[in-house]
Amino acid sequence: MISLEAQYSKTKKLPTRAVLSSMFGGVLEFYDFTIYGFLAPQIGPLFFPLYDPVASMILGYGIFSVGFLVRPLGSILFGHLGDIYGRKAALCSSILLMAFSTFLMGILPVYETVGVYASIAILLVRILQGLSAGGEYSGGIIFAVEHSEPRSRGFAGSLVAAGCMGGVFLGSLTAFLCTMPSMPSWGWRVPFLIGLVISLVGFYIRRYASETPDFNGLSKKVKTPLLSGIKKTPLECFGAFGIAGCAGMTLYVISVYMTSYLKSIPGLSESTPKLFSTLCTCTMMLSIPVFGYVSDFIERAKMMKLGVMLLAFYAFPFFYLVNTGSDLVILTVGIVFALINTIYMGAMNTYLIELFATSERYSCSAVFYSLGMGVLGGTAPMIASILSLYSPDGKLLAGYLITACALGYTAVFVTSRRNNQSSPSFNFHQ
Repeated sequence: MISLEAQYSKTKKLPTRAVLSSMFGGVLEFYDFTIYGFLAPQIGPLFFPLYDPVASMILGYGIFSVGFLVRPLGSILFGHLGDIYGRKAALCSSILLMAFSTFLMGILPVYETVGVYASIAILLVRILQGLSAGGEYSGGIIFAVEHSEPRSRGFAGSLVAAGCMGGVFLGSLTAFLCTMPSMPSWGWRVPFLIGLVISLVGFYIRRYASETPDFNGLSKKVKTPLLSGIKKTPLECFGAFGIAGCAGMTLYVISVYMTSYLKSIPGLSESTPKLFSTLCTCTMMLSIPVFGYVSDFIERAKMMKLGVMLLAFYAFPFFYLVNTGSDLVILTVGIVFALINTIYMGAMNTYLIELFATSERYSCSAVFYSLGMGVLGGTAPMIASILSLYSPDGKLLAGYLITACALGYTAVFVTSRRNNQSSPSFNFHQ
């Protein structure tokens, strides 16, 4: 059998096909969730035509949240497939399911045509989309990182994460264009049909990519990878939950909730909230690979701890400057927030999967990433809204961000000491 070192030594370049296939999956996953979130006010009345338009919109967002709720189940399913039958098999299956469900979303009949069956159908489709997304993000990063040589793994993992930010940007742009007044009433269907094209391109690239050297090098597979991982590395599992939760809390506050917060500031230009979100997303998309690259030369744990420490110190000044009401100041401090946040996020993805042995890596990283992002990140906009009612000046929101940073710092500190991550690529083939 060819050794892992020999397999990596065959190429000094970044594994283009593996990284591209993973990026396409990340783009589609976040594109899908973003366009549904943007289009929920339009979709809600079509599938839940209540007399109260607000209640109809809430139901639309409720269906959106279903995707988050079932993601951990998808992580269990595809994580098991990835650890038993291979990363490639799991990722090809997940992107096909995502393509099928996204296409169905674009052709679903509305309530006016088939009645209550339309409401049931959209719920089922969102469940399918959530299941497929559960195994896509972590699996894509694992696929890219395990194909890479040790000194390029941080960069490879960060490129997949940057693709996810690209999916958010592409989704928001497509949803905006397809809901313009000049578009026909069925214009909301177009973004979902575009998603089918993205997924098929991703599947084509993924189908002809080889299995990862790490998985091929496994001498023995575990029958129940998730249970085995929880039993052997419980601290790492809880640490992964906290690390992902910290990222979700800060990310969803800056990219989702701040748009609503800015609208409450008197005298602010109407375009500033949307421009703020766009600039922050673009900043993260461009800077995550930079910090991912740096993490290949500096210990990832140190980078992540530095990132959350800087963000904690920046929280109160950030909201103080935002409340000045100056458009230029608000956009500037938003870009700075995004840059600081990506110090943590650029190193996070590869760090997370390095916590687990190859035989349990897919299951454990996917499940606890989904739980952290879903439970802590998914609730962040709602909690931020409640805190703003009691503290319109943003002081409680700053405290909330500091709490997130404390959680992230603690999780990184504990897991890095336990695993003795003294180098960017510690004992990855354990």
